[in-house]
Amino acid sequence: MSSHSSSSAGPPGPEQEVRGPPPAFGAGTHALVTGGCGFIGAWLVRSLSAAGARVTVVDDLSTGRAESVAGLPGVRVVVGSVLDAPLLRRLGGEATFVFHLAGIVGMRLAMAETAAAHRITVDGTANVLAATGDAPALLFSSSAVYGQGRPGESADERWPIRLEDLRAYDGGRLGYAAGKWELERLGAEARAAGRACLSVRPFNVVGPGQSAAYGMVLPRFMAAARAGEDLCVYDDGRQTRCFTDVRSFVRHLLALATTPRAYEVGPINLGNPDSIAILDLARLVVEATGSRSEIRFEPYASVFPGRTDVRHRRPRVERAASLVGTLDWAPISSVVRELAAS
Repeated sequence: MSSHSSSSAGPPGPEQEVRGPPPAFGAGTHALVTGGCGFIGAWLVRSLSAAGARVTVVDDLSTGRAESVAGLPGVRVVVGSVLDAPLLRRLGGEATFVFHLAGIVGMRLAMAETAAAHRITVDGTANVLAATGDAPALLFSSSAVYGQGRPGESADERWPIRLEDLRAYDGGRLGYAAGKWELERLGAEARAAGRACLSVRPFNVVGPGQSAAYGMVLPRFMAAARAGEDLCVYDDGRQTRCFTDVRSFVRHLLALATTPRAYEVGPINLGNPDSIAILDLARLVVEATGSRSEIRFEPYASVFPGRTDVRHRRPRVERAASLVGTLDWAPISSVVRELAAS
């Protein structure tokens, strides 16, 4: 896991130089990574370590595993929460770059712990920004800020976002999606005060090492297929999603983080724009694993009362492509086959 004390440090004084993004994450970098023991965080930390960076990971291990990154060259794991402002102040002054990933993981936890999901995101982000001075920061938002989206349209960073829509998406309360919107606002305030700060909106990142415990659909399907159990598909299964291989995601994320112009625009969608129906994903998993599992249909509302499933969520990624060039994504079929063979 990874929250709202004041994040506004004010504009830098004349003697204070605001740091820009690093040209690369090598030996001169000391990265603070919150949530670095989680699925995406661990892949990011491995990449930073391999590049020669020093990395301090802060993670409360509620959904991550320290052994996923502990022992890597240059990596220190500190068990703690982003709600612990004194801890962050002790660690943050050393950072030359900040990756803030910490937060509630997965729809099941986000719905079960709505208030906590909001508080951890908002207060945690404020604490992280306040504790790390003028170090450039990359904040992890979410595609959930698009709520139910717009029928027939791909999610566009230029869309206006209304808090009341996110409250409805969160089940009538301030929860995960509203918290991510607040995270982006805090990042924008820091940027307006002169800090290099950008927000990234990931879309369904998947790959090796992802747990099935928190409701993510692909690892859930894989676990069921291996166990010979039914794969549960909600409603008619024709809702579509776009799945992004974690290794491609981290590679493009680091490219954005080292691109100065990325800090001059608003939030950035990052994900594979190729979509697949959830029913077709289930069939692909059954075929790739050679499983005898059946596909079972259940009403979405029976699992998530008071909520309506998003029918389609696909990102527009022209903004990211304009900043880092061609985006190269592994197809979901190859990811599924790799997971099935592992």
